[in-house]
Amino acid sequence: MIFMMLLSSALASTPVVAQGATVEVGPSERALVIQASSTRFDLESSKGWFTGSVKASRGDMSLTADEAEVTLGEGGEIARAVARGQVVVSQGAHQATGDVALIEGDTVTLSGDPVLTSPQHRMKGREMVFQVGAKTVRCTACTVVVEER
Repeated sequence: MIFMMLLSSALASTPVVAQGATVEVGPSERALVIQASSTRFDLESSKGWFTGSVKASRGDMSLTADEAEVTLGEGGEIARAVARGQVVVSQGAHQATGDVALIEGDTVTLSGDPVLTSPQHRMKGREMVFQVGAKTVRCTACTVVVEER
């Protein structure tokens, strides 16, 4: 009995590590689905680290990056997620690139010289803020190039 209590205590505090895992986080209708070459999740702190070819999607928006860190709230929802390294955010025909993406709720903030490319224009700025499901972007210190058709 004591052995089982020690074993369950050790397992509860040990991070879960997986190679080539897919993780679905949050309620299924609004879940963030994350795939990565390597995944480590600490059940005690409700924090996950994803490295190598990270791919995440929620709603009509997808993201790729070298690595990501996800923190869950008490109800299992995503409290905060940060993706770093060659970040690409796509929504329909629009694609944005940058160094860091911060996801809080339905808001994605892209920084590190972000560039947004769409069929009609290209934007470059210091920071871009997107809403999942919306067709708008807020850009700080922005330059916009409109393509003639």
